Amino acid sequence: MRLFSYIAINLLIILFLAMAFYNGIKNGILPISLVIVSIIILGVFNLIIFVIEKLFNKLGDYLIRLYDKRKMKNYNLYEWMGEVRWIKLLDEISNIKEFNKDTLHDNFQLIKLEIEKEFDNKEKLISLKLYLETIVESPRLTVLNTVTQTLLMALITTSIINFVNGLNTSNVNSMWYLAVVIVVWIILLVSITYISKQIDRNKLLLKLVLECINEKGTNKNNNNYRHSKRRKK
Repeated sequence: MRLFSYIAINLLIILFLAMAFYNGIKNGILPISLVIVSIIILGVFNLIIFVIEKLFNKLGDYLIRLYDKRKMKNYNLYEWMGEVRWIKLLDEISNIKEFNKDTLHDNFQLIKLEIEKEFDNKEKLISLKLYLETIVESPRLTVLNTVTQTLLMALITTSIINFVNGLNTSNVNSMWYLAVVIVVWIILLVSITYISKQIDRNKLLLKLVLECINEKGTNKNNNNYRHSKRRKK
């Protein structure tokens, strides 16, 4: 999302510079001068964005620490139930960088190994299963995805109507409107993709946890069967 934000902002700046470049050529300004000014403006804007991002990150970290400090005074088990920070498994899976994206079975096995590192017995796995079932059954992400899709469809409909109505008036304002609409389209599409992937990840993780539980049960049954055979002997 961070990279996408940079790309979206730079697209808007480039579109603005392109229109300014076109108007400059019409007014007789040398193209080389316009190119140099455009590069300088693009560089300055990116520098400003970088500085603002760093300042907001520091401010955000400070506010989060302040909020956590105040929250911990009245922290209780009920509030803990609605958080996901206590699951280290998600961070551990995110830290795995070396894997083959074309081997489905091997990647599933790798995830299951990470699951069994933290949740190393059947009781812990059942607790994780209950938590994941709550997340999967929660309508929050589904509703958010539906709302985003509805906004996208509404934006597409209104933008097409406005674009058709403004075909005969190709001025700067209509160009700006078109640029903003395209950027918003992209933002909504990326949001839909991100939310959908998050839903799919939770469902897949739940299925892999269920497999781990079944394997624990199967191994236990096999061990009991071996012990019973030995006793008979």
